[in-house]
Amino acid sequence: MNVQPTNLSLDHPVLTIEWSDGETRHYDVAELRNACPCATCNTERERAGPQGFDPAGAAGEMGIKQMLPAGNYAYTIRFTDGHDTGIFTLDLLRRMGRAK
Repeated sequence: MNVQPTNLSLDHPVLTIEWSDGETRHYDVAELRNACPCATCNTERERAGPQGFDPAGAAGEMGIKQMLPAGNYAYTIRFTDGHDTGIFTLDLLRRMGRAK
């Protein structure tokens, strides 16, 4: 991916990422948590079936404690519920969120 984040900011409950091509995207923290790409969350999503998967619970309570780069291709996010095993690739982050 040629497009890289140039700035990240958190104004609870919204994470904002500014990208090197000038696009700015906004991410609801609870939506990020619910979309965690780790194997455990993928398995839980499969088990949940039609009733849905919502580990974040009350959306207003989910937060981000820490967000660290994983190489030049992703971020790991430590959520306030303690979950931190998902690797959010830049491609995934770019597809998620709302463009401004």
